[in-house]
Amino acid sequence: MRTINPGLVKISLHNVGQGSWMKYALGILALLVAPVAYSQEFLGDVDSLKRELVSVPIDTNRVLGLCDISSSYHSVNVDSSLHYAQQALALAKQLHYKNGMAWSYLLIGQTHSRRNQIAQAISCYQKSIDIADSVNNPTILCRAFANIGWCMFDLEDYYRAIDYFKRALDFQQELGNQDAYFITLNINIGQTYLANNRLPEAEKYLKMALAHDPKEIPNYGYLLNMLSALRLEQQQYALADSLLNATWNFIKPLPDKIDKADNRYYFAKLKLIKGDVQRAFDYAEKAYHDYVQIGSKSDMERICILLSTIESKRGRTEQALSYLLQSNVLRDSVHSSRAKYSEHLFNNREQMRKTLLQEKDKALLQAEKRNQQLLGIGLLFIFVSIIAGLLFFVRQRQQTYKKLLGLNEKLSVLNGELVNKEAAIANQNSLLLETIHSKDRLFAIIGHDLRSPINSLMGLMDLLSNYDDALTPVERRRYLGDLNRSLKNLNNLTGNLLEWSFSQTNTIKYIPEVFDMGQALHESEELFRDLAQVKKITILNENKTGLWVWAHPHSIKTVIRNLLSNAIKFTREGGEVTLHAEPIEGFIKIAVIDNGVGIRDTILENLFKIGDKRSTPGTANEKGSGLGLLLCKEFVEKNGGTITVETAVGKGSTFCFTVPIASPAQIKELL
Repeated sequence: MRTINPGLVKISLHNVGQGSWMKYALGILALLVAPVAYSQEFLGDVDSLKRELVSVPIDTNRVLGLCDISSSYHSVNVDSSLHYAQQALALAKQLHYKNGMAWSYLLIGQTHSRRNQIAQAISCYQKSIDIADSVNNPTILCRAFANIGWCMFDLEDYYRAIDYFKRALDFQQELGNQDAYFITLNINIGQTYLANNRLPEAEKYLKMALAHDPKEIPNYGYLLNMLSALRLEQQQYALADSLLNATWNFIKPLPDKIDKADNRYYFAKLKLIKGDVQRAFDYAEKAYHDYVQIGSKSDMERICILLSTIESKRGRTEQALSYLLQSNVLRDSVHSSRAKYSEHLFNNREQMRKTLLQEKDKALLQAEKRNQQLLGIGLLFIFVSIIAGLLFFVRQRQQTYKKLLGLNEKLSVLNGELVNKEAAIANQNSLLLETIHSKDRLFAIIGHDLRSPINSLMGLMDLLSNYDDALTPVERRRYLGDLNRSLKNLNNLTGNLLEWSFSQTNTIKYIPEVFDMGQALHESEELFRDLAQVKKITILNENKTGLWVWAHPHSIKTVIRNLLSNAIKFTREGGEVTLHAEPIEGFIKIAVIDNGVGIRDTILENLFKIGDKRSTPGTANEKGSGLGLLLCKEFVEKNGGTITVETAVGKGSTFCFTVPIASPAQIKELL
């Protein structure tokens, strides 16, 4: 993701003195006519800025020069950017130059933001705002509010991000709507709406930016990338492809890695949608290496999720899981930033509370002192106007009491806000702990259940390869049958693990469609018919086609397969499994009924939960992971339905789930 701060150097130089430095400033201002060429030339001309700085005396111009160099390093070397910003701040403090201090804090905040140190970044931006407000500098105020907006964006707090960007836009409108940064802010707001999946608003602001002459638009390649992403979300794939190619031709000769990485990321998404998995992988891998060099954790997280999906499509389960684990680690880092930001807010509230308490104590002392003075005056004039003095004293006490009441009310309100914030922090910590525990339990399942079938496969393969000549045909067929079952168990386990992992990272988009539930049940019946025949189990499908439902087809078919597989697994040889569906109050109720072994009460209590339990072997000693039913429950609820089970030990089980029925208008549109 890209944080933009164009125009910083150009604005900061508008107050410098005469001479060679003024000539340089005018040269920078002239670049406003061609900002596209400026972005390439300025990033590559840091050495020229350093040479120019040598001849600048130690005054306010030197502070601005150090800020210029720090800004130039921002997109290419964060450490160098921080180094020069800190030098500028130290010199500005020495010279008591408030504008320079405000710019320096702004640049230091940007380096913290780049390193995902959100709390420190916001603290620096707030200092910049306080100083800029004291000298009435709307330019710095505009940049600082925009950068806080990017911090909110990185925390995925899109509503606050949009609010800060629009506050920055208000300051920018005071400076002029034709300024390049006005265009940049429109792009920022458009990107935030896009991230929040509010596509009409995103298109509005991006088109406002695009309405200007391309020569006037800073980071034109970045705008084209955002428009490409918008077309991808709108499923206008041909237009997205054309935009991405045009963007690449534009940014290819430029030194900026962020735009190139974003372009490859969106290309990878487009190729994956079109089914070109290999090219999707090539683009995604290049984007991954660029994001690693840049150091953007949020971008690394999203590219790892995309690579996990691509590797899964390529059948490379181990690599898919590896990228998925990387994305989880990066997601934990984002949660850590949120927790630090919450701690930062808590400390600010605590400081405000202490300030109010100090003000209250000060008011009490002042009131007491005033009362003593009034008492002294009353004693002096006691013989002249004792009644008037007493009335005046009472009046003053009443005013003091009202002030105390007002302060107490403010303190009560603040304490209430503090309690609410503490509860929110506690709730967030609880969610973080639950996420970590779920991840640990998943690793425990992978460690036990994935190792078992692999060890079984290794043993069978060793037996067949080393003792093949000593085996009879009957023994060889039996071992090959065991090998086939182990492979199927391993395939089922890895499939369920990937499905569950994708659901946890919101990789699966539950877009409902109209489809025939009867046809889906028939497909599952055909899929498991051979498996049932091995155990001489009869599958009775009591349904006909024409049971139209409104749901996500892939996830619902996954539910049917898991339930039917379990029914066959726990039904004895010669048993019977029944598939039944019927409409009921706006839903289609699907039942998978078996006359197998049933489920004990101790297992039934945690049937749909992930935990330390192990899957119960089937009647033919079939293995499982225990993730199937957890996946069924999550998929059914994502589609707006419910899942229940009725069972009796020794008699069998009935698993029922509901799916929303399709409306006549939806069915008519399909047909």
